Amino acid sequence: MTENEIKNASEVQSTPEPAAAAPVAEAGQEVGSPASLTFSDDLVGRFQEALDGEDKATYRQWGLALYHSIPDEKAHAEASKLGLEPRGALGHYNVGCTQASAGNFKDACGAFEKSLELDPSFFEAKYNLALAKEEAGDAEAARVLWAEALELADEEEGTAIRQHITEISA
Repeated sequence: MTENEIKNASEVQSTPEPAAAAPVAEAGQEVGSPASLTFSDDLVGRFQEALDGEDKATYRQWGLALYHSIPDEKAHAEASKLGLEPRGALGHYNVGCTQASAGNFKDACGAFEKSLELDPSFFEAKYNLALAKEEAGDAEAARVLWAEALELADEEEGTAIRQHITEISA
């Protein structure tokens, strides 16, 4: 090894690691097993708090390791900040949920409709589109969508939808 290689190797070894905590195995659990590699709620919570502060610094410290551990709506908001476009039916569905949570029902409807274009059998998108249409004041469109959602629903969901249709028809 040359003198420069030795110097470079020692510099690399002395570089401090980021402050992110590593996952810890539970008692009796083999370190490195799949269950030991899950992130704790505390770690995910600290990541979310950091994102609420300085997101660029957070990504420099944590990278994207915890991005997929945060709730979908928070992940969508972060993706928007990063300039990433939604992909697939689930991505557009998550946009719709984020918009609906913010009270932007017209935008939510557009996102749920795009989700359903990509996957017409996506029950949750149909259900939430019906809710968003209802909240946006389009009762007729909502009634049609509730009937369509009923066709995709399982028994328990169907019961809840029929009860809701009865309530809004009264």
